Amino acid sequence: MQEKTQKKSLIKQNILYFIDYKNISKYEFYKKTGITRGVLDQNTGISEENITRFLAYFSEINPEWLITGKKPMLKTGNIDIDIGSVVNEPAATYNKNVYCKKCTEKDYKIKILEDNIFTKDKLIALLEHEIDRINNPVEIDKKESA
Repeated sequence: MQEKTQKKSLIKQNILYFIDYKNISKYEFYKKTGITRGVLDQNTGISEENITRFLAYFSEINPEWLITGKKPMLKTGNIDIDIGSVVNEPAATYNKNVYCKKCTEKDYKIKILEDNIFTKDKLIALLEHEIDRINNPVEIDKKESA
């Protein structure tokens, strides 16, 4: 008979990834957030209350990353424009044996800068189009209707 083993939820895996990234011990994590000790070690889900406590204490975390593993892990503070999906590697693929904190930090900073450039390029293109439309309303309308 095959025994089923339940894995930790993606949210717990992401929290574990984050506290390792921040070099915070589990003890320190539980103490700071008020989350009951041992919650992260259980192979069950995590309560809404504990997610709320985590996000309240670590406000720099992007909630979408916490839940899905997608988008940047940390909030960037840029203009929020939906420009397609920007995917960070989810913590579910995190392997402690091949982990390099400095490499991950460097890669993350590069990804943030690339995302910022892409967002700003997209915004510039939209603004240039709007300027053209305002300056030449008849010509643009003809092009768009063709």
